[in-house]
Amino acid sequence: MATESDMLELIESLTLVIQEETDRLEAGERASDLAALAAAKARLVSSLEVMSARAERKHPEWIEQLGDEARQKLADTFSTLKDVSLRNAYVLERQISLSQEMMDAVAAELRRLTGKSISTYDELGELGRTEIPAPISINTQF
Repeated sequence: MATESDMLELIESLTLVIQEETDRLEAGERASDLAALAAAKARLVSSLEVMSARAERKHPEWIEQLGDEARQKLADTFSTLKDVSLRNAYVLERQISLSQEMMDAVAAELRRLTGKSISTYDELGELGRTEIPAPISINTQF
């Protein structure tokens, strides 16, 4: 069975990766440049889930069997991970929101410039206009 020190090391590694990702996003790095960090984060989370599930399955009382100091260290490490993860989630959510706003603005401007709309009569004989979505593709390579 993995020891609590193995779990602590894994949690600390995950915390460092998440912190680096957050710092680099806040510094304005492109998300595509952070793919390796995102992959590392996913691997660490998977490893932590496997380790936790294995510990629960083999020794359901493993946390209670830890000494007070080890249990406190584990709790503190998880607390730090939670804080860093919340900040990361906020930054990622903000990035996604900004990207969506930018895409909406580009689409609106493209519709304005191209005037892509159609007019149709409805069942009452009234003329209605429908906007045709402009095709947009994103090139992530500059």
